Amino acid sequence: MRIRPEPFISCSNDRTRSASPVTESKGARGFRLAAEGDFVGTGEWTFTPDGDHVNVRYDWRIRADKPLLRYGTFVFRPFFSANHRWAMAQGEESLKRELERRHSKSG
Repeated sequence: MRIRPEPFISCSNDRTRSASPVTESKGARGFRLAAEGDFVGTGEWTFTPDGDHVNVRYDWRIRADKPLLRYGTFVFRPFFSANHRWAMAQGEESLKRELERRHSKSG
């Protein structure tokens, strides 16, 4: 398994902005990145072989630097939590479709 992370991951929309330069490569075992922008902190992707599969873990430790996010957390926590669950469900569904697409091409 070869892992070649992009040296820089960037995301922005009309509400938040972030950039995540890769700070350390662990080869096929994963990589670390630094979160910059409205969220500041670190992220670490870890890939662990498990037979014919690979277990993937992403440890994301950030704090919000955008004033609305930082000071509004108490009031908006239910919305932020619901939005996070929705985004994770969408990501999981998209990943499943992509894996099914790739599997059908190889079979």
